[in-house]
Amino acid sequence: MEPQYGHTAGSYPAPPDMLSENTETNGVPLSADRHILRLNEGGELLPAFLIPGAGGLADSYFGLARAFAEIPVYGLHMMGTQKGERPFSTIQEMAEQNIRWMRAIQPAGPYCILGHSFGGHVAYEMGHQLEKMGQAVSLVGILDVWAGYSGIRLTDQNKVDFVLNLAADYYRDFDIIREPYPEWVGQLANNLSAKPLDKIVPYVGTFLKENVSGLDEAIDFVTRLIDLRLYNAQMNYRPEQLLSAELIVFQTRSIETDNAMGWGPFGQNVRAILLPGNHDMLQPENIGVISQELNSRLGPSRD
Repeated sequence: MEPQYGHTAGSYPAPPDMLSENTETNGVPLSADRHILRLNEGGELLPAFLIPGAGGLADSYFGLARAFAEIPVYGLHMMGTQKGERPFSTIQEMAEQNIRWMRAIQPAGPYCILGHSFGGHVAYEMGHQLEKMGQAVSLVGILDVWAGYSGIRLTDQNKVDFVLNLAADYYRDFDIIREPYPEWVGQLANNLSAKPLDKIVPYVGTFLKENVSGLDEAIDFVTRLIDLRLYNAQMNYRPEQLLSAELIVFQTRSIETDNAMGWGPFGQNVRAILLPGNHDMLQPENIGVISQELNSRLGPSRD
């Protein structure tokens, strides 16, 4: 299947590194670790952890998390979203780091992990690694993504177009540059063709700061998101292990499959639940189905 990248750039309300240590986001304090975001107030039950789509930020899932009244929900921003970081090149590495962040909040299982779109692959891999460590995993929730991920292969012939199309979407959605584009955008495209792939995105960011005044911090932040998406778009993943934890696949009605979007062979206890909406997990009709299902399974008996 074609990769699914999750939410668009513009769905994220604020760059995490633009928030101070004491800032609250939508009324919920940001963790001291800039990758861990508390998404709701929750109660005294064990938490759930939410892995975002390929955009890498968990900020857009507040609406979903608030539907879990008694369950604390944490979102994990991906490596590469913060200053000075380099994104991971494999889903296995992402899962390993996410487990470290998760265990800083909840040192031992049972764990509940939810992953939306691209994040579903990461959530599954986290479940596998935790079980291999001997940790209990009560549930892995896959939010609308097919099993297996085949990334794009970038070559000298397609790399510039791919990056520029991605950059145009992000810089437009964050209101940094819009059509009709100034003449220097053509010069930017010409300058990129001779550059190696790992130099293209940093060059785009530097070029924009030279030509757009007063937005250096925003350009740096959005450029990191573009670089993260570029890394994620090239990954490949196939779940070859059998997960013991309950695996619930929430799939949209636009998907016709009798095998839980291909996840059936990769879990001992796999169940598919049909969602009434589309791939956007923030639609009220989707939130209602997901929260009802998970609230009934993550109650006091899970402790």
